[in-house]
Amino acid sequence: MLLPATIALRRATPDDAPALADLNAHVQRLHADAHPDQFSPVSHSAVQAFFDTALAGGPDLAWIAEIAEEPIGYLYAVEAHRDANPFTTEQHTLHVHHLAVAPTARRCGVGSSLLRAVVGHARDAGLDGLLLDSWTFNAEAHAFFRRFGFEPMQTRFALRL
Repeated sequence: MLLPATIALRRATPDDAPALADLNAHVQRLHADAHPDQFSPVSHSAVQAFFDTALAGGPDLAWIAEIAEEPIGYLYAVEAHRDANPFTTEQHTLHVHHLAVAPTARRCGVGSSLLRAVVGHARDAGLDGLLLDSWTFNAEAHAFFRRFGFEPMQTRFALRL
Protein backbone atom coordinates (compact mmCIF):
# COMPACT_ATOMS: atom_id res chain seq x y z
CA MET A 1 0.00 0.00 0.00
CA LEU A 2 1.21 3.50 -0.83
CA LEU A 3 1.44 6.14 1.85
CA PRO A 4 -0.24 9.51 1.10
CA ALA A 5 2.98 11.28 2.11
CA THR A 6 4.75 9.70 -0.87
CA ILE A 7 2.31 11.19 -3.37
CA ALA A 8 3.65 14.24 -5.21
CA LEU A 9 1.15 16.51 -6.97
CA ARG A 10 1.84 19.11 -9.61
CA ARG A 11 0.03 20.93 -12.38
CA ALA A 12 0.17 18.97 -15.61
CA THR A 13 1.56 20.51 -18.80
CA PRO A 14 1.33 19.49 -22.47
CA ASP A 15 4.53 17.46 -21.87
CA ASP A 16 2.43 15.19 -19.62
CA ALA A 17 -0.02 14.33 -22.42
CA PRO A 18 1.43 10.82 -22.99
CA ALA A 19 1.18 9.95 -19.28
CA LEU A 20 -2.36 11.35 -19.05
CA ALA A 21 -3.36 9.24 -22.06
CA ASP A 22 -1.93 6.16 -20.34
CA LEU A 23 -3.79 6.91 -17.11
CA ASN A 24 -7.01 7.67 -18.98
CA ALA A 25 -7.16 4.28 -20.72
CA HIS A 26 -8.74 2.26 -17.91
CA VAL A 27 -11.37 4.92 -17.17
CA GLN A 28 -12.17 5.37 -20.87
CA ARG A 29 -12.47 1.59 -21.27
CA LEU A 30 -14.85 1.41 -18.27
CA HIS A 31 -17.10 4.04 -19.85
CA ALA A 32 -16.88 2.66 -23.39
CA ASP A 33 -17.76 -0.83 -22.15
CA ALA A 34 -20.75 0.49 -20.20
CA HIS A 35 -22.05 2.84 -22.93
CA PRO A 36 -20.48 2.14 -26.33
CA ASP A 37 -23.16 4.35 -27.88
CA GLN A 38 -21.84 7.33 -25.90
CA PHE A 39 -18.10 6.76 -25.45
CA SER A 40 -15.34 6.20 -27.97
CA PRO A 41 -13.06 3.19 -27.71
CA VAL A 42 -9.67 3.79 -26.13
CA SER A 43 -7.35 5.69 -28.47
CA HIS A 44 -4.07 6.60 -26.84
CA SER A 45 -3.06 8.88 -29.72
CA ALA A 46 -6.38 10.76 -29.76
CA VAL A 47 -6.35 11.29 -25.98
CA GLN A 48 -2.72 12.39 -26.07
CA ALA A 49 -3.52 14.92 -28.83
CA PHE A 50 -6.50 16.17 -26.81
CA PHE A 51 -4.39 16.84 -23.71
CA ASP A 52 -1.58 18.29 -25.78
CA THR A 53 -3.98 20.96 -27.05
CA ALA A 54 -6.16 21.35 -23.95
CA LEU A 55 -3.23 22.06 -21.64
CA ALA A 56 -1.58 24.57 -23.97
CA GLY A 57 -3.61 27.45 -22.47
CA GLY A 58 -7.15 28.53 -21.76
CA PRO A 59 -9.52 27.43 -19.02
CA ASP A 60 -8.39 23.78 -19.00
CA LEU A 61 -6.42 22.63 -15.95
CA ALA A 62 -4.95 19.31 -14.90
CA TRP A 63 -3.07 17.96 -11.92
CA ILE A 64 -0.92 14.86 -12.03
CA ALA A 65 -0.10 12.62 -9.07
CA GLU A 66 3.24 10.82 -9.00
CA ILE A 67 5.18 8.48 -6.77
CA ALA A 68 8.93 8.47 -7.40
CA GLU A 69 8.21 10.51 -10.56
CA GLU A 70 5.93 7.73 -11.87
CA PRO A 71 2.45 9.06 -12.88
CA ILE A 72 -0.28 7.29 -10.90
CA GLY A 73 -3.30 9.56 -11.32
CA TYR A 74 -4.66 12.77 -12.74
CA LEU A 75 -7.55 15.19 -12.49
CA TYR A 76 -8.72 17.27 -15.46
CA ALA A 77 -11.04 20.25 -14.99
CA VAL A 78 -12.26 23.33 -16.83
CA GLU A 79 -13.21 26.70 -15.35
CA ALA A 80 -16.70 27.73 -16.41
CA HIS A 81 -18.51 31.04 -16.08
CA ARG A 82 -22.25 31.40 -16.47
CA ASP A 83 -23.80 34.84 -16.50
CA ALA A 84 -26.89 35.56 -14.45
CA ASN A 85 -30.17 35.47 -16.32
CA PRO A 86 -33.83 35.63 -15.30
CA PHE A 87 -33.69 31.97 -14.20
CA THR A 88 -30.28 31.42 -12.61
CA THR A 89 -27.64 33.29 -10.69
CA GLU A 90 -24.15 34.01 -11.95
CA GLN A 91 -21.84 31.04 -11.42
CA HIS A 92 -18.06 30.72 -11.68
CA THR A 93 -17.15 27.11 -11.09
CA LEU A 94 -14.58 24.49 -11.80
CA HIS A 95 -16.02 21.47 -13.60
CA VAL A 96 -14.11 18.26 -12.94
CA HIS A 97 -14.27 16.18 -16.13
CA HIS A 98 -11.82 13.37 -15.33
CA LEU A 99 -10.42 11.81 -12.21
CA ALA A 100 -8.32 8.75 -12.98
CA VAL A 101 -6.11 6.70 -10.69
CA ALA A 102 -4.03 3.75 -11.85
CA PRO A 103 -5.67 0.52 -10.65
CA THR A 104 -2.55 -0.39 -8.64
CA ALA A 105 -2.69 2.93 -6.75
CA ARG A 106 -6.38 2.98 -5.80
CA ARG A 107 -7.53 3.34 -2.20
CA CYS A 108 -4.19 4.85 -1.23
CA GLY A 109 -5.19 8.53 -1.09
CA VAL A 110 -4.37 9.49 -4.67
CA GLY A 111 -7.90 10.54 -5.66
CA SER A 112 -8.37 12.41 -2.38
CA SER A 113 -5.05 14.20 -2.83
CA LEU A 114 -6.03 15.28 -6.34
CA LEU A 115 -9.45 16.51 -5.18
CA ARG A 116 -7.91 18.43 -2.27
CA ALA A 117 -5.54 20.14 -4.73
CA VAL A 118 -8.34 21.19 -7.05
CA VAL A 119 -10.53 22.37 -4.16
CA GLY A 120 -7.61 24.48 -2.93
CA HIS A 121 -7.15 25.94 -6.40
CA ALA A 122 -10.86 26.78 -6.65
CA ARG A 123 -10.84 28.47 -3.24
CA ASP A 124 -7.69 30.46 -4.05
CA ALA A 125 -9.23 31.54 -7.36
CA GLY A 126 -12.41 32.71 -5.59
CA LEU A 127 -14.64 30.29 -7.50
CA ASP A 128 -18.15 29.46 -6.30
CA GLY A 129 -17.58 25.71 -6.19
CA LEU A 130 -16.83 22.52 -8.04
CA LEU A 131 -19.12 20.48 -10.24
CA LEU A 132 -18.65 16.99 -11.60
CA ASP A 133 -20.68 14.42 -13.44
CA SER A 134 -20.70 10.69 -12.90
CA TRP A 135 -22.60 8.08 -14.86
CA THR A 136 -25.20 6.07 -12.96
CA PHE A 137 -23.34 2.78 -13.45
CA ASN A 138 -20.30 4.09 -11.55
CA ALA A 139 -21.48 3.49 -7.98
CA GLU A 140 -17.89 3.25 -6.72
CA ALA A 141 -17.19 6.80 -7.89
CA HIS A 142 -20.46 8.04 -6.38
CA ALA A 143 -19.51 6.67 -2.97
CA PHE A 144 -16.06 8.26 -3.21
CA PHE A 145 -17.45 11.68 -4.17
CA ARG A 146 -20.03 11.55 -1.36
CA ARG A 147 -17.31 10.69 1.18
CA PHE A 148 -15.42 13.73 -0.05
CA GLY A 149 -18.45 15.98 0.53
CA PHE A 150 -19.98 16.21 -2.94
CA GLU A 151 -23.76 15.98 -3.01
CA PRO A 152 -25.99 14.97 -5.92
CA MET A 153 -27.87 18.00 -7.20
CA GLN A 154 -29.35 17.12 -10.57
CA THR A 155 -30.63 14.10 -12.45
CA ARG A 156 -30.26 13.98 -16.21
CA PHE A 157 -32.63 11.86 -18.28
CA ALA A 158 -32.10 10.51 -21.79
CA LEU A 159 -34.37 9.02 -24.41
CA ARG A 160 -32.38 7.11 -27.01
CA LEU A 161 -33.97 7.11 -30.47
